[in-house]
Amino acid sequence: MELIDTHCHLNMEQFNFDLDDVINNAISQNISKIVVPGVDISSSQRAIDLAENFSNVFAAVGIHPNDGNKWDRSTLAELSSLATHPKVVAIGEIGLDFHWDDCPKNLQLDILKTIGSR
Repeated sequence: MELIDTHCHLNMEQFNFDLDDVINNAISQNISKIVVPGVDISSSQRAIDLAENFSNVFAAVGIHPNDGNKWDRSTLAELSSLATHPKVVAIGEIGLDFHWDDCPKNLQLDILKTIGSR
């Protein structure tokens, strides 16, 4: 059976030293594709960089709801630009996360509506 990991944060620093091993191990376990989501602009770019370097890795670009306080006028344009890359297959992380209290609910809702209207 072929498997796809749709949410694997290989763009986080803890994978800096063994990324090749992690990806090769995934392949050996029949994981044929890996989607790496961004949680902010820099990690979204890192997801794209990984996707460019590994044929079985794809990127999702986004701003995690708890990072909504970092949202500014340029964020949507930056995400839109990143999303045009051929290895970007999704928008995310993005949405609503009311578990933590890092970003006000109304701001998360406004950001989601902004993204949804594009």
